[in-house]
Amino acid sequence: MPQKITSIHDKFVKELLSNKEIAIAFLEEYLPTKVANKLQFETLRYESTSFLSKELSELFADMIWSVSLQDGSSVKVSILLEHKSYRDDKTAFQILEYLALGYHAQLKAGQPLQLIIPVLYYHGQQKWDFKPVASFFEDLDSVFGKYVPVYRTEFINLQNLSEESIQKLTFGLLQNALLIQKHYPDGKYLIERVEKIINELSPYLQTSPFRTIFIYLLQNENIDNQELSNKIKLLTPQLNNNVMSLYDELIQEGILRGKIEGKLEGIEEGIEKGIEKGIEKGIEKGIEKGIEKTILNAYDNKIDLQTIRLISGESLEKINSILIKNGRIN
Repeated sequence: MPQKITSIHDKFVKELLSNKEIAIAFLEEYLPTKVANKLQFETLRYESTSFLSKELSELFADMIWSVSLQDGSSVKVSILLEHKSYRDDKTAFQILEYLALGYHAQLKAGQPLQLIIPVLYYHGQQKWDFKPVASFFEDLDSVFGKYVPVYRTEFINLQNLSEESIQKLTFGLLQNALLIQKHYPDGKYLIERVEKIINELSPYLQTSPFRTIFIYLLQNENIDNQELSNKIKLLTPQLNNNVMSLYDELIQEGILRGKIEGKLEGIEEGIEKGIEKGIEKGIEKGIEKGIEKTILNAYDNKIDLQTIRLISGESLEKINSILIKNGRIN
């Protein structure tokens, strides 16, 4: 059974690409040149995914844009981005379901059909050579070949993007976001590079994408927060003050506190249970408590729900249920 999207990496990608400038830079760079040249990226806008069932919305992380063509025709192209942090060989069939539901939703709404271009962005660590639907029927008698669904998916594998090619990207937000995600398991690499990252992102310091990237770094279990703080202190005085101000703000909002408390409570409860899977269950429960405290702390500090969703890694539905349970909302 497909797993639910709970990965901080998936949520980081979705939050980052919610920024129109970053989305355009990403698509201009990684769509085939002949396709990108046909599109008016300044017309890019997000489309509703309400045609997806609740189950699909929970299982898959997707984004759909609509964009006009350069020739000025009224025809528009929809681009579906599915992003994965883990290898899933069934993805070709998931995208096929998206396509069917998307076209059906257009027909049901009485709209002229818009072409849907599937784009798959993979940012996991496992080796993955994406296979289209047709590859699952290679042994099929050729007489049946015409019944096999055929469509093209643009597959972007972050691990196959060279360091050099990413460094050549001119948009600092996209360049550094990809480098951070590519090297996320390597805390030493990120700590050594953090001064350069922040300096390159300094023009965007007051923007939402910078906050998203900074939170992503803070939540990295491979980075020691004290080492990160020490590196920040090496920045220019003004940049250091601005970044440390954000750092302290995030601590006060409960981002780090909830993370630490969750671990401690989990260990304590695990020790109390003391048998078989008691420690594991205790840690899990403690982490859940920590996440709940993080959500409540953030809400009490007037942080918007979309940012809380990124911080906690939980769905808006789960966040609302926690806020209702604790009397924050009705």
